[in-house]
Amino acid sequence: MRVALALLVLMLLVAGCASKPSAKEGGPSANVSMASVAKNDDGTSKSATVDTGAMPHMHDYWQSRERVTLFDKDVDPGQPDPFQTMVTLAVQKQAKAGDLEWHLPDGQIVYEGTGEMDVTATWSDPKTSSLQMAFKAASDAQYRTPVELPSGKTTPIVVTPDMTDMPHTKASHWTFDFSPAASPGTMMAPFHLKIDIVKLRDINVFPAHPDLFGGLHEKVINDKSYQFTEESYVTRVPQLLQNGDFSEKVVTPQQIVPMETQWIRAEVDIDSASSTPGSVVDVNFFYHGANTTALGHPSWLPTSGKFSDKHMVWDFPVTMDETDSPYAKDSQWRFFIEPAVSLAPGTPQMGGMTQVSISYHLKLTVFDHVPDGAKASKSEFDSASG
Repeated sequence: MRVALALLVLMLLVAGCASKPSAKEGGPSANVSMASVAKNDDGTSKSATVDTGAMPHMHDYWQSRERVTLFDKDVDPGQPDPFQTMVTLAVQKQAKAGDLEWHLPDGQIVYEGTGEMDVTATWSDPKTSSLQMAFKAASDAQYRTPVELPSGKTTPIVVTPDMTDMPHTKASHWTFDFSPAASPGTMMAPFHLKIDIVKLRDINVFPAHPDLFGGLHEKVINDKSYQFTEESYVTRVPQLLQNGDFSEKVVTPQQIVPMETQWIRAEVDIDSASSTPGSVVDVNFFYHGANTTALGHPSWLPTSGKFSDKHMVWDFPVTMDETDSPYAKDSQWRFFIEPAVSLAPGTPQMGGMTQVSISYHLKLTVFDHVPDGAKASKSEFDSASG
């Protein structure tokens, strides 16, 4: 039986290696030759233990479609920040007003097999004079050269296999940046954006889901010290303009969050913390899972331990949608430990308004079950806290 299974796995892997991309760039690929041999996960299962997970399988999320619309709505860039316009003029020597970093909605990803992305932006309001789009694909660390988006005209982008999102990804790794295409130019009015992906390539066979817990029921995925000094938000405006955010000192776990994870414990040991002006009296705890790109402030999470004791612990539930792809090299989870400052005794706490320094150790433990006595939802936390 073991020999037969080994031969089957070998046949599947050989079939995957032998599959070839389309002979003609931009042309449709042939039907996947191994489809009748390997089972398929079409992305509809919500379970970490789907029938396909324990054996080599494909991830065909297309469900017999050749084209999928990922977005088809209006996008409002909002009013341009005067600081942004000033920095663009001073640093880039361009008279442009308006810039927007944008992500696909949570749950919309660029499927394996995508060979082309069709982008169409349409507008009529003269407050938007022209439009261009830069992007970072799933494989990119930096933005690629912007492409112009003439109003109402579809702009095709060639997508190679390494640019697609990993199977089981819930929030796309793609990032887009929209701005005026010409100088002088403005992007101050909403525009309609449509993004389609087109299947032009084969779907490969992936190995079985790895047992990331290693047969255990809990696992430490981060055990590391961090330190940083950060200026106030006001002095970080150039970072907002250049990077699309305030460049918070977020932490990426050393290992991914396995699909079977149901619970996380975050332990923070604070070595030192200071603020100018004021004093650090607490820390704010932010995080997001693999299903979104937006940091949240889970103020409803109870803590054990005290800031005054330099030791704090947060326990919280994890849904499967929040877990990482089992094939990912790096986690999509992010954690942010922010010093909370009081300017004078008795005054409200605040974060990001002063220059701060902090040194701390972060240990993250994941569980494949809900620990005894744990509260598994916000409502349970609320009722437990009275």
